[in-house]
Amino acid sequence: MLNRFMLKSALRMLVMQLVRMYIDSRFDTSETIAAIQTQRRKVHDIQEMAPELRRELPALLLTVWRDAITDITLEHDGKISLDMDHCLWNMEQILSNWLPRWSVVQRVIGTRDMNGSDEDYPEDEQVLRNLLASDPQHAQAWCNLAVIYMGKKRNAEAESLFRQSLTLDPDYPEGLLNYAVLLENLERREEAEKALRRAVEIRPDYYKAFTNLGYVLSQMERYEEAEAMLRHALEINPDYPVALLNISLPLHKRKHFAESERFLRRAMNLDPHYEDAALNLFVCLYGLEKYIEAEEFLRRFIADNPESSEVMSKLGIFLFHQGRAAESEVWLRRAYDVSGGAAEAAFDLSSYLLLYGHYQEGFALYESRFDVRSNNNVRRFPEAQWDGSPLNGKRILIYTEQGFGDLLQCVRYIPLIKARGGSIVLEARPEVLRLFQQMDGADQVFVRGEPYPAFDTHCPVMSLPHVMGTRLDTVPCQVPYLRVPENVQALWRQRLAPLRGLRVGLVWAGNPLHKNDESRSIPLAALAPLADIPGVSLVSLQKGHGERQLKEVSFAVTPFGDQVQDFADSGAILQQLDLLISVDTSVAHLAGALGVSTYLLLPKSPDWRWLLDRDDTPWYPSMRLFRQTEAGIWADVLASVVESVRSLSATKG
Repeated sequence: MLNRFMLKSALRMLVMQLVRMYIDSRFDTSETIAAIQTQRRKVHDIQEMAPELRRELPALLLTVWRDAITDITLEHDGKISLDMDHCLWNMEQILSNWLPRWSVVQRVIGTRDMNGSDEDYPEDEQVLRNLLASDPQHAQAWCNLAVIYMGKKRNAEAESLFRQSLTLDPDYPEGLLNYAVLLENLERREEAEKALRRAVEIRPDYYKAFTNLGYVLSQMERYEEAEAMLRHALEINPDYPVALLNISLPLHKRKHFAESERFLRRAMNLDPHYEDAALNLFVCLYGLEKYIEAEEFLRRFIADNPESSEVMSKLGIFLFHQGRAAESEVWLRRAYDVSGGAAEAAFDLSSYLLLYGHYQEGFALYESRFDVRSNNNVRRFPEAQWDGSPLNGKRILIYTEQGFGDLLQCVRYIPLIKARGGSIVLEARPEVLRLFQQMDGADQVFVRGEPYPAFDTHCPVMSLPHVMGTRLDTVPCQVPYLRVPENVQALWRQRLAPLRGLRVGLVWAGNPLHKNDESRSIPLAALAPLADIPGVSLVSLQKGHGERQLKEVSFAVTPFGDQVQDFADSGAILQQLDLLISVDTSVAHLAGALGVSTYLLLPKSPDWRWLLDRDDTPWYPSMRLFRQTEAGIWADVLASVVESVRSLSATKG
């Protein structure tokens, strides 16, 4: 082991040699760079010999480096100038690469930071290949090559290159950081977290790694830890824009909009054109109910950034929620045009068009959902999907996507596809398997995750309205189009036999992970007036989230949650009811598909399939819609529902 004096002496000698090499050499050949890297590796070797002194290295290295610069300047009698403030030989670069960022060196090796760095890097893969041919032990070059492949979405190759880099230098912080970016892109977040924790262990002042670690933890919904990491990053560098942006997510989850606003305004002061910060700042202002200021802010940003299609889309969505539909469409279409038809703008416009019943244009643009990363909707097959042409005996695979409600809504097209002369292979999730096995037109049903049966062409289930050319007046609405197995019906007929009077099913909460769940779900306690109606028996079809509320109310609701295995059981219960009252969930779609009378409770801004300003839906003839007139206010909706149920009960009695 080296003691501190020996370590400092060895480092001083090597750093002097390294600086002389920069002063005396040309930097435009891979051979010169390879020689420099040899010196760098010697420095790393010395560090490994003194692990107990690792915490002292930053201060020691800074002293050695500055001394070397001073000594070299004196050797040349002042004929060269190595101004520390202008050469950018900062401590971060010394600790990360041992390579001052001189433009010519950068052109040969380059550095690529996937977390917002403005450093140049070689786009030409061959430059790095040539360097590696002369120096295959060059960890940084392998990393830079991996980043280029990552930028090209060639993730498997990028991962292999990152592993090569980190095999050569496991303690290369930038390598760990960029590898973590790839792992996050692949949603392998536990591995990304591990890589980033290693990076900050090696470099305790590595604020970029702390920033990325905070982002990854936010994506894992570990918001308290995420906020701590991001605050630490900002302690190290209070003006790092990415950290100022990323900390807004955990703060928004806690509804700490005022503090988030301060961070985001600092980011905007540093870069007035920072689009992501602008979008998050709008969310802050909206969360603080500063609606006029929020709109003015978006309009100013667009005026200064006329190519910012995402902000235009956000303005369009905001105007829609303000009840200004005509203006909303103008901005959504402008965003689509300015973006050149980008997926995000297309998807936002499609949701608007579908909500207003412009189905042909809306469903065509809705195909963009596969290219919007936040949707987590993956194209499973590289071949083009079925275009609706005659099948002439071909086997077509119809596969699942999105939620259960989407799936239950769109399997109605199966008989229509069958009429086009093909054989249908239908993918099911376990929860709907028994229902789908009863479907007319489905020649083969298998469970997602099993090997794919043979097929000639394919189509995702939510593309069927587009492929079949659905218009508002041609929605296939023959119900029921789903059937419950007879033995399951008989079982539940017996179980519900003791219930008298008007049997009313209840579903009050949706999936808590749904982006709009806070608006669409209601507390069970709000439905208490239904229990006071004479002759009404309440039945819970709530499953999982929200079910615990049954223990928190004082009125009687018959629960069956622990006896419900799948949607076939839920469907059998529905068929024994007189009415279902539900928020916007998959059970409501199931009831509609079975032709069960349903009252659907909708928020002020509903999902696109429920359209606007009507109390019926072309998708389900047995469904009646009860809409909020004011966002977040359910009282008038529930009062109308109670009055209607009271009339039904009186009639039945």
